[in-house]
Formats: sequence, C-alpha cells, structure tokens
Amino acid sequence: MDEKTITCLGFRKGVRVKLADRKHSWPNSSFFRVNDCEGCAFEPYCKRLLKIKTGKSRIFEIQPHHAQLKQQARDLLLSPEGIELRVNRSCQVEGAFGVLKQNMQYTRFRRRTLDRVTVEFALTCLGMNIRKYIRFSIKNSLPFYWKAPEDLAPETFKKPSARRIINRLKKRKKLQPNEIAKKGYKKKGKC
Repeated sequence: MDEKTITCLGFRKGVRVKLADRKHSWPNSSFFRVNDCEGCAFEPYCKRLLKIKTGKSRIFEIQPHHAQLKQQARDLLLSPEGIELRVNRSCQVEGAFGVLKQNMQYTRFRRRTLDRVTVEFALTCLGMNIRKYIRFSIKNSLPFYWKAPEDLAPETFKKPSARRIINRLKKRKKLQPNEIAKKGYKKKGKC
C-alpha cells in the first residue's frame, strides 16, 4: 500500500478521494473509494456496517501511516528473527511470574503508594535475578534459548477466505448480544 492507493480484500484497487460532505473520524485519515464491488465475494463483509448496502462502490476511511506501521510490525513478527523472539518469549516471561507467585509466595503487594509499590517490585525482581545468576553460576551453564535455523523461511500472512468470514458473520447474526457474551465465558464445573 502506498499513500495514494489501497487494495481491498477482493484485490480491487482503491484511490484516494476528497469528500466535502463527510468529516474524518481520526486525525491524519483519508478516504479511499473502491469501485466495482458488485459481485465481490467479500461484499457482504465490507458493507456489513453500512446503512445502505446497495451500490457499486465502497468508501473506506484509513490512516495510511498507521496501516504502514501495522504492515511493518506484521512483517517483523513473521520474519525468522520474529519467530525466534516469539518462541523464546512464550517460555520466559510467563514462567517468571509463575516463579514469583508460586515459589516465592509473592501474591500481593505490601506497600500502598505507587512509588513504594514500584520499589518493592523492583527489589523482588532484583532478588529473583540474583537467585537465577547464582543458580547458573553454580551449574556453570547458561539458560537454553531456541535459535532459529539458518534456512528458516519467513512465515506468510494467512490470506482471508470470503466463505469463512461470511459463515462467521452468519453465526454471529443468529445470536443475541448476551448469547455472544455467554459463549465467550469458559464454563466451570457443576456445583
């Protein structure tokens, strides 16, 4: 995507337009018009929030700089270095909080103001890091971190499927809002 055109889900090009009768919802946003939407597989999804769903074109309001930053972040996450960081983070960060809470019985703060809580948590983390350092120095080994192989290819972003999106919309339309919320909760065992 460049600053003057966009590509919609149906791979149709959209051009930047100026609309005098509409205000921008976000700062630095632009309006883009995509023509020939009639017959597109993604048409029900794109026009789901419009009051008038007829017409051959659709107008999108997009922040081009924000979209470029999102694409750049997605590319970095799908690169081999991003894959390596994601794999290692999943086994590092959550485990540290588990050790703090379970092994060190640190389940609540004992101070009240933000400054004191910050100092208390910093000292607790410092103590945990010193314990870790002593443990690794006694063993004379470093922790294992997964290294990405040299020939690892970057992941690709999964292309959207019109049929899957439309089926998901149909399932959500049948449910009432409170039923959708209920499905989001995990059921616990019977009492």
